[in-house]
Amino acid sequence: MGRLRLVSLRPSAAWIFLAWMMAFWNDPRWESANRKFVAELLGVAEGLTEEQRNIFQTGWLNMITEQQSRNLGVQQGTQARGSV
Repeated sequence: MGRLRLVSLRPSAAWIFLAWMMAFWNDPRWESANRKFVAELLGVAEGLTEEQRNIFQTGWLNMITEQQSRNLGVQQGTQARGSV
């Protein structure tokens, strides 16, 4: 029988998961987890120019913000249907 192997997440993987889930649930703490993830990821990235780092940060923030906007629209739609 195979053995169950526990795999620990790298810290950056844990922060990305937390940031994504917090953003998904509109938790105000997502910004802190997001900053920690980005800082950790860019800290280990080698060979990137300052422009490339800025492009990544902007793209990542836009993606997370878009996810939050979608979730807010779904929540408002659900609430509107529930009040009818």
